[in-house]
Amino acid sequence: MAALGFLAFVPLTPADCQAVSSLTKVQHLRTEAFDIYFPDSLAGYGLRLAGFADDVLADLESFFGNPASSFPSIRPYGGKRIPVLLSDVEYSLNGYFTPYSSNRIVIYPKAAGLSGQLASFEDELRSVFIHELTHIVTLNMRTPLWSTLASLAGDAVSPASWVMPNALVEGTAVWIESGRGPGGNLAGATDGGSLAAAGRLSDPAALEPVFLDLSQGRRRGLWDISGMADHPGAGSLPYLYGGLFARFMEDRYGSESVAELWRGAAKGNVFAGFYGTATTRGLLERVTGQQPATLWEAFLDWVEALAVNPRATSDSVLDATGARFGSFCADKDRLFYLDQEARAVFSLDLTDKTSRPVRLFPADGYLEEMRLSEDGFSLELSWIRKDQHGKILPAAWTWDIARRKLIYVGDRPIEEAGAAITNLQHGSPSPFLYARHHDPNSGWDYGLVRLGARAYLARVSPGGEMEILGSPLASIRSMSLWSQYSVARKETEDIRIVMSTALPGSLSRIAILDAGTGGWHLYVQKDAPEGGASSPILSGKTHIIYRAGLADGRQELRVADADENRLASDYEAIDAMWKPLETARRELLTEEKKPDAAEKFKSVFFPRLLSSSRFPYADNESIGLTFQGHDLTERLAWKAAMGWDFRAALPEASLALGLSIDEQYFALAFADAVQSVSGGAARILSAGLGHSWTRSLMPISKRIWTGSTLRFAGLETDYSIADYFRPSFSYTSIGGGIDAGYSTMSLRPFAPFDRQGVSLSASLDYELLPGTASASSFSGALSIALPRPASILSLYGTFAPGEKLLFHPSGRYYSVAGQTYPSAIAASYPAYKAYEDLDSGSPWYCFGELAARPVTFELWNMLGPVPMPFLPSWTLRRISLWTGLRAALLDRGGSPALPSSAFARMEIDAALLAGLAAEGHLGLNLEASWAFAPELAGGQRISLDFGFGVSY
Repeated sequence: MAALGFLAFVPLTPADCQAVSSLTKVQHLRTEAFDIYFPDSLAGYGLRLAGFADDVLADLESFFGNPASSFPSIRPYGGKRIPVLLSDVEYSLNGYFTPYSSNRIVIYPKAAGLSGQLASFEDELRSVFIHELTHIVTLNMRTPLWSTLASLAGDAVSPASWVMPNALVEGTAVWIESGRGPGGNLAGATDGGSLAAAGRLSDPAALEPVFLDLSQGRRRGLWDISGMADHPGAGSLPYLYGGLFARFMEDRYGSESVAELWRGAAKGNVFAGFYGTATTRGLLERVTGQQPATLWEAFLDWVEALAVNPRATSDSVLDATGARFGSFCADKDRLFYLDQEARAVFSLDLTDKTSRPVRLFPADGYLEEMRLSEDGFSLELSWIRKDQHGKILPAAWTWDIARRKLIYVGDRPIEEAGAAITNLQHGSPSPFLYARHHDPNSGWDYGLVRLGARAYLARVSPGGEMEILGSPLASIRSMSLWSQYSVARKETEDIRIVMSTALPGSLSRIAILDAGTGGWHLYVQKDAPEGGASSPILSGKTHIIYRAGLADGRQELRVADADENRLASDYEAIDAMWKPLETARRELLTEEKKPDAAEKFKSVFFPRLLSSSRFPYADNESIGLTFQGHDLTERLAWKAAMGWDFRAALPEASLALGLSIDEQYFALAFADAVQSVSGGAARILSAGLGHSWTRSLMPISKRIWTGSTLRFAGLETDYSIADYFRPSFSYTSIGGGIDAGYSTMSLRPFAPFDRQGVSLSASLDYELLPGTASASSFSGALSIALPRPASILSLYGTFAPGEKLLFHPSGRYYSVAGQTYPSAIAASYPAYKAYEDLDSGSPWYCFGELAARPVTFELWNMLGPVPMPFLPSWTLRRISLWTGLRAALLDRGGSPALPSSAFARMEIDAALLAGLAAEGHLGLNLEASWAFAPELAGGQRISLDFGFGVSY
């Protein structure tokens, strides 16, 4: 059976994440240093970006002093302009920089909203651009040697990324985005006045995860925040801790020290690294003269001095399932909440302490807000939908509680990016009202508005006039309204509004605004409770349910009393009054710079398509070079490789293309490979064409898909270089197939990230070996994953009419007149290594695996970094042990055979603590299996296997 798998077909590699919807052209603006691309829908943002992009780059270049710059400061990369794409496909504000396949910035210009850590971005486009451009400048700092190598291999040659941990990579960008560093005004910081500073370092609510750690006695190390911590919410740690560390360096050594760290990292000295090795001093010690561990402890002391300790709380904890909660709402008797672990909405009876949560419907993190309707018969949901192109759009839904039915209401409005600045301008339309609550008695609407970098409580009269609550509250993140349903009362009686707010160095706390006898009264908790109080809601007038943070991303829901006694003892009364919108605007003045002119070019489909990274490859048989690239919109991706098989002394090559158009994906691939065989070499020429369609359902974790492929492969034996342009195939294969599937599979949010859900699929394929044989086959697969206990059941089955196409534990092949011919179509089931030496195949084949994870050992906090001499440290995150059973069922000589085995597998999650490599998960799997039928395994009872890979 040595011929099995002989025709190894090059996979149809997928394109990257599509960044522009549909197959439309993008406009192109050119400044002195940038090529800016954007779809028609974002033309205004593109023009505005062109107005300040060059100035920002010049300031950054001047500050960091890029040693690779031999051109004017606005052209630091060999005269190449920096490409920037404004994307219209994402639902929320985001952006990224990547050197793969070449330097590029992608920005999703959306409103920052109120709930996330970017809420203080009053000018979202500018802040995100500054953040990502800081990455471009710092990660492209190279010495002349590295610059030469980068000109050959591509922008992915980034020595600074091999040295600087993610806390410094992201932290420097957060520090700059918050108005620090070059000139202190890149992010639009103001000198005096009432306008609050923008950026995460100026936002107490954004910094809350840091102060939550400190309040719980957790003093995280550098590598812990640079990739080792992988619990929910840990992705923000390098941004927040890193930004504070940059500010600490500025405070102790001056802002120039941050630039000096980056200039040192540009040398790419991985033998010393940032933190040092067992035998060498690292970059941080060379710059500061302090041992890294000592300096880091001093930094934590510095942050701790800024912290305000929370108070111990006596608030009761609700018996809600899960440890990670999304949106929630309540009335006096019922709580409704999103369990992000179970990916479902539950209800809980608050009147019966013995009751258990009841599952209502599946949901995901896109469910931003839920509240009970005025009649209490349904849930009003701020969620999403997908249009015919697969684009995510904000949508309103309702859940009929009695009928248990989800109903689409329609699209819902959202605020535009940049509106926080526009909201400050006199005479502009009223700001968008977040968390809009209607008081049915008075007719007023209450909510939150963004004015600059701050959020304010606002209300809108029945006539449309907006008023702003004047108060010292900053960083308001949520609000909820309770109103007594009584038409007999006066307009301002018996209204209570509860809010979440944060003060510098503190956790979030509850603020209450009451309307009653004597007017409006504002109360703020004197001390934040342990874990903070985020997203508080009212369950009746005197009970508040809020979310509190626990260790490692876990959360709980608590109930706090808010009667007159608690207000008197735990809250501080603060002056507040409503003022007209225009009055508030006059107190918060800002000016917007007019865009500069930019040169406009012809619109294109695939900008920067040929920009690529070049990677050498080598193994025990061949050596070569891989070229990998994709256009700026990430709709068309390509990968090409050329090499030399030195064992056979023959060339090899491959090319793969992938095109994404919304939910459609097309792929084209070619490969020319060589394989050494007894007596010479064999050539394998293959080509393939593929198409797939994927539709995500509500919630997003559900999806359906279809696919189709067409493949060709030819085998040429006795191959020599003289036959390169004149192949003579021993036989060829032409085949294709179609498949369809459905899946609800998702990963749990907590380590070790077990799978949960169901996946099923079916396929049909046909293959022709001209002059030899042809056959069709039918296949199906089913997987069920349970998180508790962690276990996975996988079942596969395939059948081919006739006796020519046979299935084997190692793959599929043809048997014609005593000769075997490998199939160019991959088997629909996994290889069964324990029985790879089975002496025959079968026209039908079933395979199953039941695997369970009995234990996982979390090792990082116990082991810590393992120092090495002259090499970066390494460590282990965790080791998971899996055990289970496998079995196949097939025909052998006219009788069914059941080759089965038991296995034990160790999954090791390791990390290399060097620069951004610490973000990666180095996976090493070691497996041993025991065959119960060794007579079917060539007499071998024990087989060993291993695998290695990297994931992020």
